[in-house]
Amino acid sequence: SPYTSSGQSRGASGGLGGTNPTFTPKSPQDFFGKDVDVSKLPAGMRNNNPGNIKFDSNVKWAGLVGPSKNTDQGDPQAVFNSPEAGMRAAAKLALNKYNKGAKTLNDLISGPGGWTPGHTSAAANIAKSMGIKPSDDLKLDNQENHRKFLRGLISQEHGPAGGKYTDDIIKGGVDSLYKKDKSNTG
Repeated sequence: SPYTSSGQSRGASGGLGGTNPTFTPKSPQDFFGKDVDVSKLPAGMRNNNPGNIKFDSNVKWAGLVGPSKNTDQGDPQAVFNSPEAGMRAAAKLALNKYNKGAKTLNDLISGPGGWTPGHTSAAANIAKSMGIKPSDDLKLDNQENHRKFLRGLISQEHGPAGGKYTDDIIKGGVDSLYKKDKSNTG
């Protein structure tokens, strides 16, 4: 389930200000390999959007190329120029929401303005994958916890196909937020 437009962060939390990295464009086919039938992957994966972030023209994510043609719950998703850009956006959005008070999966996933408001089963599924309770503090300011969260989110959003995202790409998306620019903008 996607992050809802009504709950999506805007302005600086979406990538304005600070250091805005650039990403080398990479198609899903190039990323996942020639042996993968990309047409059978979930839409978010085809859009280089592992977090299923909905498109919002007011949010200028690094690597954003526009809205998807397909819709999810009636809204287009963000399309990124590479899986790396989409992974960083998902990591950044989660950290921004965490820093603004969404400390638990109940807040970040199923709370008002969460990824899937009202869907407590999604929060419970991610919590189980992380080995925590949905009411526990995620401690996303810890890179390892942040990576575990993303892995759980990707599994929740894309099912078994989400396993095609390697630990290295998740690590890169999270770790890019903790380099030089400690303001976590961009």
